This record gives sequence, structure tokens and C-alpha cells, in this order.
Amino acid sequence: MNVIAYVNREQLEGRQAIDRLISHYRRMMSEPMTCPFDASKSWVWNESRWHGAGRFIKHELKDIIKSLNPDEVHLISKNSRELIQSLILHMYIMKGGISRTAVNSILSDYLALENVLRDRSLNNEADFTSISLIDLNNTLQKNMSSLFENLKPIVECFGSLGIVKSQSVLQWINPRVKAHNKISSDGYKEKLTDENSHKLPDYEAVMAAADYFRNQPWLSYGENASELDNDFKNVIVSSALTILMMVPARSQDLFEQLSVNCLVTAKVDDTVVYGITWYAKKTDMDHWKLVPSTVNGEFEHAIIEAIERIKHVTEPARQVFKSWDEQCPEYNPLAYQHALRSGWVPADFPIYSEQNKVRYSEALMVMLKHQTHQSRDTVENCAIKINKSHFRDWLRSKEVKSASSGADVYLRSFFERIGYEHLNLNPDDYNTHAYRHMVNTAARLGGMGEFQLNWWSHRQEMGSVYDHRTAEQKRIMVSTGGNFEAMELTPQQRLDRINHQIPMTRKNLGLKFELVAQGTGGFTFKTPLGMCTHNYCESPCIRTCNCIECPENLHCKGDKRTLKRLIEELNDISDKIALAASECDSFGLKRLQIRHEIIDGLVKILGDDSPLEDGALVMLAYEQAPKSGLIYQAQELAKQIENGNKLTTIKHTEAIRHLGLSRILPKLEAIESKKNILAEIKFNEFLSDYSEDEE
Repeated sequence: MNVIAYVNREQLEGRQAIDRLISHYRRMMSEPMTCPFDASKSWVWNESRWHGAGRFIKHELKDIIKSLNPDEVHLISKNSRELIQSLILHMYIMKGGISRTAVNSILSDYLALENVLRDRSLNNEADFTSISLIDLNNTLQKNMSSLFENLKPIVECFGSLGIVKSQSVLQWINPRVKAHNKISSDGYKEKLTDENSHKLPDYEAVMAAADYFRNQPWLSYGENASELDNDFKNVIVSSALTILMMVPARSQDLFEQLSVNCLVTAKVDDTVVYGITWYAKKTDMDHWKLVPSTVNGEFEHAIIEAIERIKHVTEPARQVFKSWDEQCPEYNPLAYQHALRSGWVPADFPIYSEQNKVRYSEALMVMLKHQTHQSRDTVENCAIKINKSHFRDWLRSKEVKSASSGADVYLRSFFERIGYEHLNLNPDDYNTHAYRHMVNTAARLGGMGEFQLNWWSHRQEMGSVYDHRTAEQKRIMVSTGGNFEAMELTPQQRLDRINHQIPMTRKNLGLKFELVAQGTGGFTFKTPLGMCTHNYCESPCIRTCNCIECPENLHCKGDKRTLKRLIEELNDISDKIALAASECDSFGLKRLQIRHEIIDGLVKILGDDSPLEDGALVMLAYEQAPKSGLIYQAQELAKQIENGNKLTTIKHTEAIRHLGLSRILPKLEAIESKKNILAEIKFNEFLSDYSEDEE
């Protein structure tokens, strides 16, 4: 009798994906391909070796067989060989090219994984569709000195191609890479701690820049622009430093992303709030860089004036770019190769910032060619970008060789040019990133929360290295309540915090339970399917991984991310119910139906057709929630979600099912306008019906 192993549907689909992948690249490689690392060599399909990548030899034989062209018996199987060749080509194309070292590493990690899969197979053939966590961890044991840093990218590539579908495999984290990164990070943080004194700017230098900026004519107040400093460099440097003193920014983004109309305003609670449309290139984050509001408007006026001065001195360069746009509306880089090589046209013209959608004719930081050169005349009909290198050169002092005489020429720093030669500054005091450290520390001392500060700074991770508070300052903040915000938020404020993923306390949400010592009520936790308001001081969570049916899972109307996930979850459960019905498999079907009804009700209540205002808090559960202080504001929901529905004329259980809220008991007693409905709906009967169904 022949024994045939059972193969599930996902593995069958994975094998079909492998066949399609190999077939595609086999056709592409019908002719030898020039090696990307050596134009004199070629890659031939299904060969035993690719130049620059390595040999397709079995992992256990790579240190034994030294031949560059090993025999077929020493190679991995044809299918495995074609798969890795397809994988290398696919990753090379999708990433726009990868280094020779990376290709070597990918092949090495692949061969180790192939060895593990082959060892556990019945037919001595590696099946990559059946990769498990055990296989990945066993692969790490093949070489204790290797990080296997490309093992995770290989698995992710398999996932994107549909070869592997197991979520546990796709979410696997390589412990060696993680540990290596942690060691590197810890060493870096220790180094920063030792050099903490150099991370903040020199106080006298900050005051000198501020004093110079204040004493220049204020163009935003209508003062005479002709009295502005004639040195273009000083105007740009002082204005840029003023911006960096008030918002936690990277100078790279300031000089490479902003438009001339970057300053925007909004009205919040009868107060005009200023912000800068900002794109952080390092973290790929784009939103307003808000300017702190002050009682007398000092910060707001300074930001307006700084941008106004930059606009004034850079306007001639913008006019040049505008004329180029008018003369060449359909600019073709191929027609201007000589101009590009000579530096007469910026390499990325006409787009100044693709992320911020800014053209050179609208850019803030531009200047005429040679405008700041010591010995050359300014070119009036040619303009260039002001970048971070220009700013650094204008800020610091340095010695350069004269182009004409060859003698050393000393170029004064910004502070020397504005009359502060007495300042004893070292190179670290000229570091613009120090201003980012200064603003972060000032914000913490002012009580700003960590998550708010990270969002304001366009930072994706906790910024502990930017925290320069002393131990005494931290102790005082903890003793006085720290950064906790005990105020109850308005619906719009709640929604804004949820959209920006800023944690909130129970008191922020208007919930009753409070921690007496802090008056905050403890923090809530954002989950993919809502917001957890459970009090972990009292007990651990007893509904792990079942947030939907939890009476302490809170939802906010207007939270688009959560609504999208709820709809995806609803569609997934609908597919599972349909599959179970088609295969006559009723195991677990009742629980799926209960979950389906709950999520369906949530989608209706949180959807665009719901009458709830954005920011309203909703709590749904298939059992009536205890008195937990949860807010449910579904006024007129029964009338507006389902047109023509009359609760008073339909039996209570049918009415609830008609709304799509079967087994969901909202706190209707909190709705004063529904007392007549409460009289009609007999909850005791419904609960008894529910109990019988469960039994």
C-alpha cells in the first residue's frame, strides 16, 4: 500500500505560487543574464553556480566540496535550485538592486533552511510551503556564529508571493538579530549618557542668536526691509535657528522639504494655532509641526517673522525657478544633460520635495548661484537649493584654500560675524541637533507626555536619549503628578488622541474609577479592535484575545482604523461561516455567529450612517455590562440605522435581531428618550431566551 501524506489547501496554493514564480523567471532567463556584479560574467538558469552569488550546493557539503563546479549529486535538488534563483532575481528586481554581500547572505541562509526542510521530509525534498517556527529555530542552530539576518526577509518574501501563509511564521522574529541590535543600542545609549553634557547647545550661543534675531527689522510688522543685514548667510542661519528653538525638528527637513507657504493656521477653542506643514524624511511621517501657543504670542510672532525673512531674501531665486517653469512646462531631463552635469540645473528639478509635493518655484530654501561666495559674482539667472551642508558651513568657522592664491583663508563662524567673537565654542556647540534636544527637554519639564512629544518630534520610538532632565527635576515631577492629564476630554479631543495613537487615562474618557493618589483613573490601552478600559489593578484580563465580547472594550465613533479592522474581521467571519455551512461542519459555528452579530452591530453603530457624533464612546457586549461607568450615547439609533423600523410594534427579540444587534444588550436604560421602548422590551425574557440558546 502506498502512503501519501495529506497536504492542506494552503500548501497546495503555496506550491502553485512556487510554480508560477519559477515559470516566470525561467522564461525571463531563457537567455543568459549579465551578472550585475561583473559585466564580463553571466548568470545561466539552473547552473550549479552564479558568479557573485555562490554555489547552489547542499549546506552540509559546502565546507567539504571545494570545487567551483560541483557534481550534480552535491547540489540541492532542481526544484530548490530554481526556487532560490527565482528568489534572488525577484528580490534584486523588487529592491532596485542589492549588494553582492547581501546576495551571498541570502543564498547562505536559504541553503541552511533548505537543509532543515530536507532532513525532516519523507522524500528527501525540501517543501518550503510547510515552513514552521520549529524549522526556523532549527535553522539558527546550523551555524551558531551567524546572525542569519536574511532569514526573516526570505520568509517575508515567501509570504508576499503567497508561498507561505502561516501568520505565526510570517510574524516570527529572529532572536539573534534582535539581541544583536539590543546590544548595539545599549552601547549607543551608554555612550550618549557619558557625553550627555555635549547634547544641549551652549546657553550663551542660544542667547546670542536670539538677541541678533530680535534686533533685526521685523518685516512682519512692516519695518523697513532695507535695514536687514546685508549678509545673506546671517539672515538664513538666524531664522533657521529661531525655528529650531521652538519646534523639535531636524535641520535636514527644514532645508529640504518646506514650501514658501509652509506656515498654516487653525482655530481651536477661539485660539489661533500655528503649524508648519512638515515631512520627516528619516521616519516617513508627515503632519503639522505645531508651534507652541503663548499668552502674548511671542512664539507665534517669532515663527512668522523667521519665515518672512527667509522668504524675503530667497525670493530672487524663486523667481528664476518660476521663469524656468514658464519656459519649460514639460521639462525633459534628457535634453539638459550638459546643464545637469555642470550644476546649472538641480538634479531633481522641477520637484523640490516629492513627499511634500513642492516644486522648486515654491521652495522656501533656495538661493542664486554663488550668492554667498567670497570671490565669485552672483549668477542672477541661475538658482540652486540651500541644503544642510550650506547651513553647516555658514554656522561654523573653517579654513579653506584660496582658489586663486592657494593660501589658507579663515572663514568666520556665524557668531563671529554678528559680533560675538568672545564666545568660547567648541564644534559640538554648533550642532543644530542640539536644539532638538533642548526643545524636547523643555517640553518634558513643562509636563508634555512622552507619546505627545514623540508625535510632535516626528519620532517613531521612545526618545529617552533626548531627555536631559536632572534626577532632581524628575523627582519633583513625579511627586507633583508627573505628566498625567486628569482633565475630561471633549469628543473631538478624544478622537484626535485616538487618531494620533496618544494614550489616555480613564478620567480623560469620563470613566468613574480613579486612582486616588493621582486622580487619573489609570491608563487605557489601544487595541486593534477598540480600546481596553480594564482596571488591571483589580484583576488580570480574563478575556484574552476575545476583546469583541468584552464589556470593557470601548469604541470611539470616527476611529477609521478600528472601523476598517472591524469590517475586515466581519468579512473574515462571514467567509468562515459560509465555509462551515458548505462543508456541513457545525463545530464552533454558534460562537462564530455570536461574534458575527456583535461585530455587525458595531459596524452599523460606528459607520458613516450612524447618527452618533464623532468622538462619542460606545460599548457593546452580548451580555449586559455591569455598572462600570461606560458611556453609551446612541440617541435615535433605532430610528436612523434601519429606516422604517418600529421597535414598539415588533417583538423585542425580533427588534434586536432586526437591528443586527442580536445578543447585544446596550445600556438602553441610560437613554431617557427611550423609556417607552424599555417598557415594551422585556429584558428578563430576552435574557432567559439567551440563556436557553446558550444551553
